[in-house]
Amino acid sequence: MPGPFSSRGSWKDSERLAKNLGIDFEIRPIQKMYQTFLNQTVRGTRNGKCGQSLATENLQARLRGLELMYFSNREGRLLLATGNKSEFAMGYCTLYGDMAGGLAVIGDVYKTDVYKLSRYRNSVQPLIPDTIFDKAPSAELRPNQRDQDSLPPYETLDEILRLYIEKNLDCREIIQRLGKKKIRSTVIRETLRKVDHNEYKRRQTPPILRVTERPWFGRRMPIAHRFQG
Repeated sequence: MPGPFSSRGSWKDSERLAKNLGIDFEIRPIQKMYQTFLNQTVRGTRNGKCGQSLATENLQARLRGLELMYFSNREGRLLLATGNKSEFAMGYCTLYGDMAGGLAVIGDVYKTDVYKLSRYRNSVQPLIPDTIFDKAPSAELRPNQRDQDSLPPYETLDEILRLYIEKNLDCREIIQRLGKKKIRSTVIRETLRKVDHNEYKRRQTPPILRVTERPWFGRRMPIAHRFQG
């Protein structure tokens, strides 16, 4: 479902993967829906402008979710949400967009573990194109977007998240442990802040398959609070 900033490589990789798995594959661009929505919205704004923003980024995910839910209803198929545990932790997901669906299969699997599982699967039988592993992770919702524009490298991020979520350590304890690995305290504090701030999104996820010691539905915290972790 290529959007205005989707690279040709991404959807070609998806096509190759679908072919390797022997599943149906369709190309259904969202550019026209995206532009039509923006044109209608701009008419109702005061300055008549609608520049690139978080709202336009999320719009692309929501248009995809809208169409996928339509097909799910029409054909009686289960829509799978694509978010992983690292993305849910940081709020790197869109309500009513890529969070739409009836089941979150990898919602309790950290991003680095998704890569490990994928490489293991390829060791059994090569199915996932190498180009998927090689390119930098990106939602492709704006020009030249990369996940690391707003997130720490996933190797660093997941190390912080495991200590906070799985081990239930507080900020001070995590800083003490990871300071030896030269992970800055500001990165740790900002990561934990985002985890806490995005609890409201996780309350609205589809059911998540449990694979870790501390899944999200076993670790709830208040959505509104004044304490610091």
